[in-house]
Amino acid sequence: MSLDTVAAAFKRVVESGWHGRELTVAWHAGEPLAAGITFYREATRVLNRGVTADIDLRQGFQTNATLVSPEWCEFFRSVGAEVGVSIDGPKSLHDRNRVFRNGSGTFDKTIAGLRLLRDARIPLQVLTVLTLDSLQRPEELYDFYVSEGVDRVAFNIEEIEGANTSSSLSGPAAAELYEEFLSRFATLNGNGQIKYVRELDDMVCRINAPPDARIANQLVEPFAIINVKHDGDFSTFCPELLDAAASRDSDFVIGNVHTTTFREARSSLALLNLHQSIQSGVAKCEAECEYFSVCGGGAPANKWFETGRFETTETLQCRLNIKAVANIALGMVERLEATKCCP
Repeated sequence: MSLDTVAAAFKRVVESGWHGRELTVAWHAGEPLAAGITFYREATRVLNRGVTADIDLRQGFQTNATLVSPEWCEFFRSVGAEVGVSIDGPKSLHDRNRVFRNGSGTFDKTIAGLRLLRDARIPLQVLTVLTLDSLQRPEELYDFYVSEGVDRVAFNIEEIEGANTSSSLSGPAAAELYEEFLSRFATLNGNGQIKYVRELDDMVCRINAPPDARIANQLVEPFAIINVKHDGDFSTFCPELLDAAASRDSDFVIGNVHTTTFREARSSLALLNLHQSIQSGVAKCEAECEYFSVCGGGAPANKWFETGRFETTETLQCRLNIKAVANIALGMVERLEATKCCP
């Protein structure tokens, strides 16, 4: 991405007036650190020139950590960045799927980068992709996080998405296995050494929300998230749709930051048709699913990649990341309420 594109993208955000007080620029997709530290120093200067007094600008990086160095740590500290490290647990799990081009595992370099970030006290969260193998090893994962001083964990299931056209979790027993995994993980973490487990903690918050509060699902709201490609093409809704093909001759891009304002894109026929299809799926979810109050209509990208349509309901992602998680989180809430009642 050129610095001109960085500037143009940020200009579109600011001129729209749709941003809140807190605005996060998330450097994601592929391996962002491969762009080099010089690029991000310059990009930060570009962003700071465009920021206005009513914006609290933040930067986040999702990285495999293989390129992390003391210099990177100093940069992250200087801009107050939050860093997510993609690591799938101990070496025996991680190296099964996360490899270099020559086929060798990335674990040794990833764990070295994670330790540099940890020792430099950079705000850090680990992201682990769960497969059928890892669902059967909650103890190993928990012990690994604790031994590495990781206290913030997020889980992604192995999804059917983009180039990943199949999943080891597609079988009928996956939801039960995931519930068992989460239940065991929560039990292991009874002393709270891991302060934040994204799936469980976020779901508990949703369950505890006031009955009349509608869940805020950014993935189905236009312009809640803006996704920008290296050339300035942009989309909204799920980030994964940015590179997806809608058909042989079309995609889900709704404009280019060099030529299109967000207000122009909002009224475009492409966005109106896309939003209508997504909302049709949301309406079906609301009508058919008892978990809607903690979901808000699912993830359009998962619906698209699994079925080729947005006007649908249940996906692998929602069976596991919503329903299975909610079942375990509800039990946690009930046990907490029971404890409160005890003398």
